[in-house]
Amino acid sequence: MEKLSCAGRDYLEAMLLLENSQEKVHSVDLARAMGVTRASVCRAVGSLCESGFLAMEGRLLHLTEKGKAAAMANHEKRLFFEQMLQKAGVAPEQARQDACRMKHAVSDESYLCLKG
Repeated sequence: MEKLSCAGRDYLEAMLLLENSQEKVHSVDLARAMGVTRASVCRAVGSLCESGFLAMEGRLLHLTEKGKAAAMANHEKRLFFEQMLQKAGVAPEQARQDACRMKHAVSDESYLCLKG
C-alpha cells in the first residue's frame, strides 16, 4: 500500500465512517468529524485526491476504491487494538484513544503477526 501520513490515514478512516453513516459527505462534515478547520480539510482533501484516495464530485467527497481499501485496513487495525485493550481491562474511551495511537505506531508486519 502507498505510504500515507498518520493524518492522511485518519482522514480516510473518518471518511469511511461518514460514508457509512450518511448519504452525502461534504468537507464541512469531515471537518466536524475530525475536529479541525475547513482549511485543514481543504489541504488534506487536495493531497488525498492528488494521491487517488479521494475524489470530489462538485462539492461532495467520496472514497475511491484505493481510498476505501486503505480506510478499511486502517479502521480494522484500530478496532483490533481497541478490542485487545478492552479485553485487557482498559476503559472503552481510553482504549479508543490508545488504539488510535497504536495503529500508527505498529508496523503492518507486526500487526499481522499479532492478529494471527
